[in-house]
Amino acid sequence: MKFERAWNFSSGPTCLPLSVLQKAQAEFLNYNGTGMCVAELSHRSKHFKEIWNNVRTGFTKFLNIPETHKVMLIQDDASMQFAAIPMNFLAGKSAANYLVTGHWSEACIEDAEAYCTVNRVCPSPPKPVCAVSPYDKWHVDAKAAYLHYCSNETGDGVALYDFPYELLPENMPLICDMSSELGSRQIDISKFGVIYAGVQKNFGSSGVTVLIVKKSLLDKSTVLPITPSVYNYPLVQEAADEMYNTPATWSCYITWLCLDYMNKQGLKYYEDLSIERSKLLYDFIDNSNGYYVARVEPKFRSRNNVIFHLSRGEEATKKFLAEAEAQGFSGLPGFRTIGGVRASIYNAMPIEGVHKLIAVSYTHLTLPTNREV
Repeated sequence: MKFERAWNFSSGPTCLPLSVLQKAQAEFLNYNGTGMCVAELSHRSKHFKEIWNNVRTGFTKFLNIPETHKVMLIQDDASMQFAAIPMNFLAGKSAANYLVTGHWSEACIEDAEAYCTVNRVCPSPPKPVCAVSPYDKWHVDAKAAYLHYCSNETGDGVALYDFPYELLPENMPLICDMSSELGSRQIDISKFGVIYAGVQKNFGSSGVTVLIVKKSLLDKSTVLPITPSVYNYPLVQEAADEMYNTPATWSCYITWLCLDYMNKQGLKYYEDLSIERSKLLYDFIDNSNGYYVARVEPKFRSRNNVIFHLSRGEEATKKFLAEAEAQGFSGLPGFRTIGGVRASIYNAMPIEGVHKLIAVSYTHLTLPTNREV
């Protein structure tokens, strides 16, 4: 049956490279001569161990991870780390610093407060969040265990690309939720104690969270006693193949295929592509004579989650989304607390998809009933 692939702008899971899907399809019933699908392989088999190790080395190569850090693959969604982070990295202290940049930062704090005293680095910004609080308003508790922040808020479309490292007390670990942007720009990983991200945005399908952890922070003696063994990271890394329990084997496989594909171009290619795609869409929005509005301050606009509203309100938004869906677009409705339109533009989205979205948006704008704002 002939069909056309959707233009998938979902916030995750989202589109994957077509060649990755085709390879998975070709190997689906007989992976590497085993006579089995990857989903059927024992996680202790030599064939899956090879996949497992390829994922970890693939991340190391693509992200240029230094020897001081290690890659850990955890079976869950990244939001599970909201509790696992304080369980593992309080290091005997009772307080931790948290920066609020949007919805997921707030959700993270709600979980963290069950395990420690949370110092909010700055007051929560007014909603909808359109910017990160000015740096001179920050207050970092120098005695706290670490500083946590979310570098790209998927729902709010707010990103912090230039973190003020000079405000971080000496030897304080910097911990970052990079779920929506890891792999879309070059970063100096040595500046971070922990980075974590769900792979279902830039690297594969849901079910796996990648942690990049500074090795010196993995100290069994400082893990909270209540920590479940599967989230006791010093304990997990001591397991055979660092595979404490049964991983999400199929998701690991898809992640490996994606990493193998992306490593052929390299991270700089994807950073340049991310900048180009987001600039195209923001430029169109900013030049729509006020019909489409991006509320986030330009300095803090996310390249991965472009959020905009229609100035004519909710009914116009519903009409636009219906028109886009009829043209083969998926995943464009805004986050449940934000509304509007959200175009999540991750690594596998070809630039053609952004051009198509702009074309649909322009057609809607120029309809006779919409010409006058």
